[in-house]
Amino acid sequence: MIVILRLFLFTLICFGLFPVLDYSQEYNKFTIKGIVDTVPFASYFISYYKNGVEIKDTITLDVNRKFKFTGNITEPSLLFMSIENKYDSTIVGPFTCYTLWVEPRKTILFKGKTGWLVKGKSGLTLSSVDKQSDVINSETEILDRRYNDYSDKALKEWKSRTNESLTDFVVSQIYDSVSSDFIKKNKNLYYSLHLLYTKSRKTNPDHRFINEQLANFDDSLLNTYTGREIRKRLESVKNLSLGQVFPSFEQQDTSGNIISLTDYRGKYVLVEFWASWCGPCRKEYPSLKASYQKYKDLGFEIIGVSLDHSREAWLKAIREDKLDWIHVSDLKGLRNAVAKQYFVESIPDSFLIDPEGKIIARELTGEQLQKKLKDIFYTENKYKE
Repeated sequence: MIVILRLFLFTLICFGLFPVLDYSQEYNKFTIKGIVDTVPFASYFISYYKNGVEIKDTITLDVNRKFKFTGNITEPSLLFMSIENKYDSTIVGPFTCYTLWVEPRKTILFKGKTGWLVKGKSGLTLSSVDKQSDVINSETEILDRRYNDYSDKALKEWKSRTNESLTDFVVSQIYDSVSSDFIKKNKNLYYSLHLLYTKSRKTNPDHRFINEQLANFDDSLLNTYTGREIRKRLESVKNLSLGQVFPSFEQQDTSGNIISLTDYRGKYVLVEFWASWCGPCRKEYPSLKASYQKYKDLGFEIIGVSLDHSREAWLKAIREDKLDWIHVSDLKGLRNAVAKQYFVESIPDSFLIDPEGKIIARELTGEQLQKKLKDIFYTENKYKE
């Protein structure tokens, strides 16, 4: 866990040392070049995001094992450089991924040796790298102490939760605190904007904190794709908060018929996002099936929205798991139109809608849904054991 936090802090501090760039040009070129001599006969892959769209490419080594890769981005972006090692797993693992930031109009120099990749940015002398290392080590010691302080408090809070591991909860608490501190201390840096973007993607983001911090950024950052997405997400998530009317949608079912959410007004509806390849989703189905059988005749319905690409895999999962509720999909995977409309970016996810179309719960586990439905139908005297 500490290793994960240190990696986060390394990225945070390193990127924080670089100035905010001028984004006046629509397209800006970045370059990565260097030599990779760790593993022969390996494949090298690159992926990064531009305006929310993932760009994938490969690295080609020349006879001297040197390479040069150039891409276009409109703002700084995380880049993933991966090696698929089919040569010798004792040198590096069979698949290793290295993450770094790339910036418009900047060049990164790479050298791959023992330990795989050791990177250096152009224009940095060895003494500058040493200084960065000193800062990182100092901040890591502070982070270690902060982790110990958080442990006792986090443990007490976690005991009331049933669907989150202690490790994940503690890491989340520390990450949230560290990132908030960084944003407050480093106003108007792109990395701070990136951290706010991460916070805005939570199911229940802290609107007040994010809006207060956005006020410290100038237009050159607020008008980037990331800046626009933060404001867009905050507005959309506000419209999807508890008590709000859930916007309707239409999508085809397994027979090609158009299913509209508005057709189910007057019922309690669980809009459930899943996929055939999602293990945690399918793990919940025994409990979900029990709830459906118990309450479907009392006014409860489920609409499963699949984030599958393959129609065959989608239908096979429905048959295998014996899911006899309504199923829809546009077979566009994670870019499913309904999922995009409601900013669903990870699954399982769900919204429980009341007969008036208002959101009354989100992200319920199978057991939590059973308790919620029991409370609903017992209160309405529709169900008695």
